[in-house]
Amino acid sequence: VNDSLGLGFEVVTRKNQLPCAYQWQNFQAGQYALGIEPSTHHVLGNLAARERGEMIWLEHGESRPYDAVFRVLDGAGEIAAAESRIAAIARQPREDYPRPSGHFPVLGGRS
Repeated sequence: VNDSLGLGFEVVTRKNQLPCAYQWQNFQAGQYALGIEPSTHHVLGNLAARERGEMIWLEHGESRPYDAVFRVLDGAGEIAAAESRIAAIARQPREDYPRPSGHFPVLGGRS
């Protein structure tokens, strides 16, 4: 969100599919870039995900569907509405690397 420009960007994912996300930013003069990468585990990496029992493996020929919505927020009203939706779902975690919802079930299809 850039309140002074009245501009925001919202990413909506399903926590049972992508419970974590990486984010990087470059706001240098003349360069305004943002990377948002939904993920199956924390930035701590593959070893930490294995140790915590969260690693999702795909065998040869397997696939896994994911659902995501990407939305540009235009103006203070849309930004406030998005912030209200987020606050109604969950509060910001107090710890740096909170445990995701647990071991991830096999997805049987989109619902």
